[in-house]
Amino acid sequence: MNTYLDIGNSFIKAARKKGLEWETVFKDKVQEKDLFFRWLKTEDVDKIIACSVNAQVSEQLDREYMRKTLRLITYRDIPADYLSYDTPGTLGMDRFLACFGASNLVSDSVVVIDAGSACTIDLMTSDRIYQGGVIMPGLEAVRSIISEKLPELPVPEDQLPGKWPGKSTQESLQWGTTGAFFEAIKGFIGKYHQKYGSFTLFLTGGSSPVFERYLQIDYPVKVRPYLLFEGMEAFEKELL
Repeated sequence: MNTYLDIGNSFIKAARKKGLEWETVFKDKVQEKDLFFRWLKTEDVDKIIACSVNAQVSEQLDREYMRKTLRLITYRDIPADYLSYDTPGTLGMDRFLACFGASNLVSDSVVVIDAGSACTIDLMTSDRIYQGGVIMPGLEAVRSIISEKLPELPVPEDQLPGKWPGKSTQESLQWGTTGAFFEAIKGFIGKYHQKYGSFTLFLTGGSSPVFERYLQIDYPVKVRPYLLFEGMEAFEKELL
C-alpha cells in the first residue's frame, strides 16, 4: 500500500487510500519530525510518495530510504508544457499538485484555495497548465498581528460582524482582519474570472470550514480535504 506524505511548513501529514476513501494515518508538527521518523519505521511501507517544502526533512528521508521505497516529487518531474511559471525551481510542489488533483476531477479550469498557515490561491487552466497564483499569510497569521503588534486592542474573532461598518472596536477589528482577508480573496477570484473566464473553485486545508462559510455565499465551492494527496496519486499514475 502506498503511503503519501505532505511535508509542509507547519505539519507533516501522511495519508493512505483504502478503496475510494482517504484516511490520515499520521499528523504532527514539523518540529516533532523525530516522532514522524520513529512512526514511519514501525509501518509496513511498500512505497512512499512525498511532496515536501521542508529541505531538512526531505534530506533525512533521502538518507534513510535511499530512494528504494521513496519517490519525492519535485519540480523537475513536471513536464515543461504543464507550467506557465517563471521560476519553477522555487515553486512549492504542494501548490502544483493540489491544482493537478482538482484538474483531475473536472474538465474545466480550476482555482484552488489552500487554507493553511499560509493561504495560496492558484489557477490551472482546462488544458492542465499551471498558471501561478497568490501566496499570502493565513487567516490565523493575519489575526495574530493584532495581538503581537497592538496588544492593547482586544483579540479579533475569526468571524464577520452582522453590521457594516463596525459599530464597536471588536466589530471594527473583525472587519479589519477577517473582513479584509476575505475581501482580498474575493478580489483575487474576480481577477481570475476577468483573465481566464469560468472555472471550478476548490477549497482545501485546515481552515477550510471558516473559508467555506464565507465563500459559499458568493461562489459554489468544492471542499476536498485530501486534494493534495489526490493530486499526488494522479501525478504518480500519469507522469512518474
